Parts: sequence; structure tokens; C-alpha cells
Amino acid sequence: MTDFEAGFDPFDAWDDDTPWIVQVDDHQLALTPPHDALDVLATGLERWARSPHERLQLSIDDRQTRTLTLDELEQIMGVCADTLTHFLRHGLLDESTLNTLGDAVGTLHAISEFDLEQRFGDGDPDAGERARWVDALGHLAGDCARTANTRFRLRRDGSFLLRWRPADHALVEHGVAELRRLLTTDDAAIARLFPPAYGDGTAEEDDERNAGWNILARSELIESRIAALEAVESLLASTTATPSQMSALMRTVNDARLVFGTQLGIDDDGEVPKLSRSDRRLHRVYELLGSLLYDAVQALRSTL
Repeated sequence: MTDFEAGFDPFDAWDDDTPWIVQVDDHQLALTPPHDALDVLATGLERWARSPHERLQLSIDDRQTRTLTLDELEQIMGVCADTLTHFLRHGLLDESTLNTLGDAVGTLHAISEFDLEQRFGDGDPDAGERARWVDALGHLAGDCARTANTRFRLRRDGSFLLRWRPADHALVEHGVAELRRLLTTDDAAIARLFPPAYGDGTAEEDDERNAGWNILARSELIESRIAALEAVESLLASTTATPSQMSALMRTVNDARLVFGTQLGIDDDGEVPKLSRSDRRLHRVYELLGSLLYDAVQALRSTL
């Protein structure tokens, strides 16, 4: 257990699924930490953000070519603190200032975390309270990074801003086309999209019940998936999506990964077999779709 973990109650941590930065419109974002986090950040800025421990030693790079002086640390922390103070007061960001805030908070968090370890070692009575401040900085730095990098941002009105990357259109188009083709066939690759409704499909009586279920429901399930494919295709030319459209995108990308994973021989544990040269491109598509799926899931989680 680190000194930080010993001095900080994890039950006091903020919910990772609740964003502290929200997209207002296509161009502006709002900095919206919860009230208790704002209080902690304000307290830290007033009491601790500009005064590193007198024996704190940090290098300017990983090779430790030179150790920063105390004056240099104070100057760096001061600039970062001024930046954070400005944006907490102003409240609005754009793409450029989001990166500025992220750099400042990330730097201040890194220095403050090392500083906190030093103070725990000295038995500083304020160390436990400082731990809360360091956690708030870390949460905000992480939110800045996630917001800057994600493809899908929750907007204040409940819709999503779509920030497609250059390869995303080709990925989604390929996945949609392959799914549409396979859904009209009996290809074994789509079996994972329609798991047995009864049992595990091995018992004879289960086979009969599942056959009946397929007669009744399979066509409806296929129609539902085709409708989702059409909804996803419409998103490729759009910059916004509703929650239902985002759900359709998530399901379609997940379906494509399941199908491609089956074609590659990837099992439920994610074990990847030795791939032929021709399969390596498909495996790359499979991995990139995983990144797309992760962003979609995270975006939808932020609405809960």
C-alpha cells in the first residue's frame, strides 16, 4: 500500500462515470466538476498549489539529467495553478484550451503526488487532506485526457458530438457491409450473434426448442440488426447522434467484432491463434473496432 492509499479513503473518490467536462455545442465545452470537488480544488489552489516540499527533488526528464531547483518547481506550479484558476472561474473551453488545461492540471498533479509522498514520509498532519486535493487533480487530468481523445462526447442536451477519426469511416463501412452480407446467409461466423435461447444447444430437446425459436424469432432479430446497420450508416455523414443512435452504433460495432473474432478463431477468453498473413489485416480491423467500441461504451456510460 502506498502512502497515498494509506491516507485516502477510496470511498471518498469521485464517480469515474460522471464527466467533469461536458460538450456544450459543436465548439464549446464546459468545466463542470461537482460542488465538493470545486471546494477541494479551490482549497488546494489557495493552500498548497504553489509551495512544494523543501526537500522535493524532481528531474527535468526521465534520464535525470538535471534536478529542478525549488524556485523552478515553485514557478512551474504557479503557472499551472494560475491556468487552473482561470478556467475554473471562466468555466468554458474549446479544443485548444482543453489541451492547455489538461497539460497544466496533469503537471500540477504529477508534482503534487510526489510532494504528497514526501509529506507522508515526514508525518505531515495535512497530508490526508492534501491527498483529497491530489485525487481531485488526478480526476480532472484524466477527464481532460479522455475528453480530448474520445471519438464521442456527451453534449449538455443529451446528444453526442461525433469526432470521427480518419480511419473510422472505412472501419465502420467495412463492418456494416460484412454484417449485411452475412446476415442473409447461414455462415457459421454469425452464430455468436444468435446464441441458443434454451440451454447450451447441446441437448436434443434443446435443439428442438431452439429450432422452434429460430422459426419464430430469427427473422425479427435479423430485421432489427439490419435496421441498426442502416442507423449506423446514417451517422457516418453526421456530427451528432442521439442516445438511441449511439446504442445502435455500439451494438453494430460489437456484432462486427464478434463475427470477425469468430473468423479469426479468437475464443471467448480473447486468445488469438497464430495468424496467417492474410488474417493479420482482419485482426488489425478487429483491434481498431475494439477501440471504437470502447469509446462508444464510455460515452453511453456517461449518461447513466
